[in-house]
Amino acid sequence: MVDGAIKRYAHYEGNKYPEKLSNLVPKYLSLGKDQLFYLEKLSYKRDPKIGYRLSVVNPKAGEMNVILTPKGIEYTQPSNGGA
Repeated sequence: MVDGAIKRYAHYEGNKYPEKLSNLVPKYLSLGKDQLFYLEKLSYKRDPKIGYRLSVVNPKAGEMNVILTPKGIEYTQPSNGGA
């Protein structure tokens, strides 16, 4: 949902990406003020080479981190969580 909102923003704003995720609300992402905390669970950074990177802030130990970009999906290796 958030990735789609970023792409809509870019489409309608002249191929620019938002500075922060809260800039998507309410025009491109339908969230109430009491739901904005969901955006804090995501890591978003504009990237001059590929556009942006969107991922979960704290993936669980042992889980692969998935990063969404305009070019597709990137994966990072799971962190070693112990054992």
